[in-house]
Amino acid sequence: MKVARRARDTGRGPPLDELTDSLAVAATQQWTQAALERLLLHPEPIPVQWERSARPLAGPVSAAFESRQFPPLPGLSPAGPEQLRGGRLQDLHAVYGGLGSGRLVIVGEPGSGKTGAAVLLVLAALEHRRQVPSQNRRLVPVPVIFTLHGWDPNTQRVGDWLGVRLQETYPLFGGKGGKAEAAELVKAGRIAVILDGLDEIAEALRPVALRALSQQASLRVVVLARSFEMTVAARQGILEGAAALELQAVDAAAAADYLTRVQLDPPPRGWTELTGRLRREPGSPIAKALNNPLTLTRSGTPSAAATTSASSSISAMPSATSRERTFRTSRRT
Repeated sequence: MKVARRARDTGRGPPLDELTDSLAVAATQQWTQAALERLLLHPEPIPVQWERSARPLAGPVSAAFESRQFPPLPGLSPAGPEQLRGGRLQDLHAVYGGLGSGRLVIVGEPGSGKTGAAVLLVLAALEHRRQVPSQNRRLVPVPVIFTLHGWDPNTQRVGDWLGVRLQETYPLFGGKGGKAEAAELVKAGRIAVILDGLDEIAEALRPVALRALSQQASLRVVVLARSFEMTVAARQGILEGAAALELQAVDAAAAADYLTRVQLDPPPRGWTELTGRLRREPGSPIAKALNNPLTLTRSGTPSAAATTSASSSISAMPSATSRERTFRTSRRT
């Protein structure tokens, strides 16, 4: 990034490849820190699974994998029907980078791990880009995550809005020439966008936003939203050519394994009883309360568990919906 700034100081904009590489460095730093703060890297991530959604969220899935809009990213294979059936979060990158349409919709219930999935997808894409031979790196866009909050697709075109968001988010684009450089990266397709929080904009704007992305975006696009809100929006507008994937509830046994893995040894009072019950009674109310990453992460911290019994810790937790709302608010402040 220092090289890019020095070039700007002399009145010459940095070459596009150099600018793209600088953005990749900045995005890697940004989202690695976010992943550490959200406990997505250490301890081992909660094993969230996804499946192709059965909800009416997009057009025919064949439109996604038969499209020739984007060739597979270097080193990846085309994503077909088998890859879209389902998988783990670690498998999302192969779909993102191999899907011909370059468009994904990822939905889930409140607290199901949508933002975490987006962060891990971005880090996987950035690592893939880093490992690609230098002569092919320009073929791999830099993924960036933006929330849709604040965008009015009726008054601002997709490309213009993305350029503004790049400037607002990355100091790399500050100062003289930054606006033009951000716009050039967008126009040249050097970025891919992961757009979180469709449900954060006004309900009437959601289908408008999806239609605008369909008609104006020439980049790889991933849109994340809550399942219900996306279903309602899709009645009036869809992200054309997208494959729709849905995050699944965390299996009770997987939840028990995670809670065992992150706890003190020996575990707090009642913790062994809790994890044993999760394994014995996967349909119990306590298992349903712990079937999403947001609640699991909150309940699994050793400090929280050490100050109260396991059962009272779970019952005292706010709902996944309220905690997701709190996190999204904090991201914007």
